[in-house]
Amino acid sequence: MDSWDTPRQGTYLTSDGFVADELLIGIDDWSNRYSVMGHIAQLGDTVLGAIPRLGVVRVRISSSASRADRAEAYAVGANVDYVHPNALVLPDSIPPPTDPDFPKQWQWSNTGQSGGYPGADIDALQGWSIAVGDPSVTVAVLDTGCNLSQPEFADRLVPGWDFVDEDSDPSAVGDHGTFVTGLLGANTDNDFEVTGVDHYCKIMPVRVLTGGTTFDLAQGLDFVAQQGVDVVTMSLGYPADLPVVASAVEAVAASGAMLVASAGNSEVFGFADIHWPAAYPLVVSVGWSTKFDLTSIESATGSTLDVVAPGQQVITVSPDGTGASESFSGSSAAAPSVAGMLSVMKGLNKYLSRSQLTDALLAGAEDLVGNPFKDVPGWDPYYGWGRVNLRRSLELLCGCQGGESLIATPQHVSVAAGEVVAFRVDVGRELAGQPYWIFGSSSGSNGWPFGPLTLPLTLDEYTRYTVSDANGAVLVDTRGLLDVAGQAMGFLILPNGVAVGAQGVLHHVAVVFDGRAKPANAVLASNVTATLIEP
Repeated sequence: MDSWDTPRQGTYLTSDGFVADELLIGIDDWSNRYSVMGHIAQLGDTVLGAIPRLGVVRVRISSSASRADRAEAYAVGANVDYVHPNALVLPDSIPPPTDPDFPKQWQWSNTGQSGGYPGADIDALQGWSIAVGDPSVTVAVLDTGCNLSQPEFADRLVPGWDFVDEDSDPSAVGDHGTFVTGLLGANTDNDFEVTGVDHYCKIMPVRVLTGGTTFDLAQGLDFVAQQGVDVVTMSLGYPADLPVVASAVEAVAASGAMLVASAGNSEVFGFADIHWPAAYPLVVSVGWSTKFDLTSIESATGSTLDVVAPGQQVITVSPDGTGASESFSGSSAAAPSVAGMLSVMKGLNKYLSRSQLTDALLAGAEDLVGNPFKDVPGWDPYYGWGRVNLRRSLELLCGCQGGESLIATPQHVSVAAGEVVAFRVDVGRELAGQPYWIFGSSSGSNGWPFGPLTLPLTLDEYTRYTVSDANGAVLVDTRGLLDVAGQAMGFLILPNGVAVGAQGVLHHVAVVFDGRAKPANAVLASNVTATLIEP
């Protein structure tokens, strides 16, 4: 009999680096497997895989048990040789791209090579050890078109459109769109020029600039909404809230695609709030940072700003494909970096929703890296939630960092009547000795400091929320709050000190539909980011 296994949609790790709800059990003789599996079933656990020749089974423990207690129960059982946790195997290192000008790209890996601060980058090398993109993901670039024959885009382009000249040829009119496209997705390890954030996504060039109007932009957005793209990036803007574009943005969001736009270039405080389409709530608004992790004086500020990304003299492709890379600055240079991050994240799991991607992007951003008078804890109008970080956002999605979980599956939308399911809710960052921030709104743009920690919840008669520590012990249980008819808004207040300590003990919030009769279309409250862990 050959080995078999159940594919994992995602992995939630504890702070010791092991999978939180799994054990590996060695059986003394494979002929005794039925005795061991009977014990597994008796305890309510599930066999996920087996390697008969090695006499080992992979087991998922039930949500009501701690990993340590369950390991002890199995270790004393008959016919068991060993019991130990399952660990995620990660590469020890990743070689840098072979592209000759990659060492100049401080925005991906800042070693101080251009006079900046080491580490003032998006941690691209570390992020690429987790994911590098996937050709099943398509990013639409609404810009001046791009150089369709640039070797850096070979085998990456899919048909787009020119909505300025109204034809099917979105060739570049000016260099801007080619520069943007290069930052998003220049080919990697082709020994030519530079490296993009996403190494494999498909790119759809859509020309709406160089003579374009908001009508052309609305046409472009309407077009990509119908094409099934995953991410849309726009390094552009205009100074008025116009319904024609607002409705087009809504159509793209309704299609499930992420929208990213540059926040603008102006030293006028609050400029981001009057710079559209970035100012729309459905669009990720991106300002620009320098090689010193400061925001440029021309990086737009305001209440609609979400994040900043490197945008000062970042290195991108040549406009004509001659092999001589170019320098590019402004929020136009920052936005495609964020779009590339989102496409890499989407490639990691195609089932991730807009809200899940947004929350992971914002929660992964590095806070308190810039000017201490501007970059204050949490969101601020100068840095938004912080300077983006590919590694941290990917770790949130795959569970590669203990204490945080955001795992998506196709089933997370709804549950059937009478079904018992468990969800985990991403609770933001786990930093020893630092405040917790909860990203709990539908837009992922609100946070609350720990002490006491307050998470907005929708309570109803079918749902209960629990908060557990790293060992699975329940700290808070709202079951007693749910004897109400219909729905009521409430707050789950965690005691002071719950998440304070060398390790930080708050690991997840479990949302349990506990088996009472409920509507077939029952769904998790939209203002809480959560994920189905086990059906």
